[in-house]
Amino acid sequence: MTKLFIITLEPIEKRYTKQWYKYFKNEFKKYAKNVEYIDGTIVGDEIKKGRFLDINQTNIWKAEQVIKIAKLFQDQKIKPNDKFLLLDGWHFGITALKYMSQLNNIPVGIYAYWHAGT
Repeated sequence: MTKLFIITLEPIEKRYTKQWYKYFKNEFKKYAKNVEYIDGTIVGDEIKKGRFLDINQTNIWKAEQVIKIAKLFQDQKIKPNDKFLLLDGWHFGITALKYMSQLNNIPVGIYAYWHAGT
């Protein structure tokens, strides 16, 4: 069975992303059966460097997600035709994901949601 991996946005109270975090999970429950969410670690809720999110905290969150994706490939938990949905099209891990897919010879679908300033 094809699996959908959702690469989440960090849930920040001062942004819409905290609401989205809950909303997307509730919606995907209705329509998708085989879903796995890949989060990072919440470093903080305060935006110290940046306007819409904390640039350092978001990169920690995203880097941890890339580590988790790499571990899934390493543990052979990614199967051909699995799908990845990144809830932030600017996520730098999108290139790492494509690279891992190609070099592991496991074709996956990669999709991204563009929002905010895009």
